[in-house]
Amino acid sequence: MNKCSFCSEITMDEENNLFNTMVSQYINMSHRFLYKTKNWLLIPALGSFVAGYLLIITEKHFLSIGSVPTYLLLELECLLQTVDSLLKNIYKLSTIAFEHGAVTDENLGGCCVNHTHLHILPYNGDILPDIIDDGFEVRKIDSFYDLKMQYLSHKPYIFYQNNHGIKYIIEGKNIPSQYIRQILADKLGVLENWNWKEYIGIDYIVDTFNRLNSVDINSIYMEILNKYKGRLKAW
Repeated sequence: MNKCSFCSEITMDEENNLFNTMVSQYINMSHRFLYKTKNWLLIPALGSFVAGYLLIITEKHFLSIGSVPTYLLLELECLLQTVDSLLKNIYKLSTIAFEHGAVTDENLGGCCVNHTHLHILPYNGDILPDIIDDGFEVRKIDSFYDLKMQYLSHKPYIFYQNNHGIKYIIEGKNIPSQYIRQILADKLGVLENWNWKEYIGIDYIVDTFNRLNSVDINSIYMEILNKYKGRLKAW
């Protein structure tokens, strides 16, 4: 069984390191790590079909946000708010975020890589009506903690956060692989680029890395984290 591609990338292992295979061997870019909290990493996404397309991934291997230990979730929320603020400032657009939530290595909920990764990108608009039109069940949730209950019930899911920071769980049978990417690529007029395995988006990856690498991400993150300091101590 191949080692997880994100784990290989984090440990700088050559085995199944998709970033090395798909990007770094072609350009002068040895890594794509933009920022690290205690437990989470921020990177440009392979398959970027717009500038500013990022992933938030766990440093340790977990299947999905629903599977991570509860004490990591508030840290994730702070980093997500940090990235939202960054992208709005740089690209002058609102953001959306999503995750295809796996519950087992076989029950992936449309996920391609079974290592926790949250997509976030600049996009003005709401794709929820498209999801509802496709017949999926949608319900509003309060926070990432609701994904834990979804995972414990062994139900794969899609997590979606709209331009206003409202969070949703999407459920349904036979969720297509890269389902949300397909919707977004279609909306943006680049449907032919929906599949990250075929379209890498190297120019967007490099542009995103260079723009965000020049920003003091830590100052923004720490400002947001300090607002939650009392809640963090409670956990």
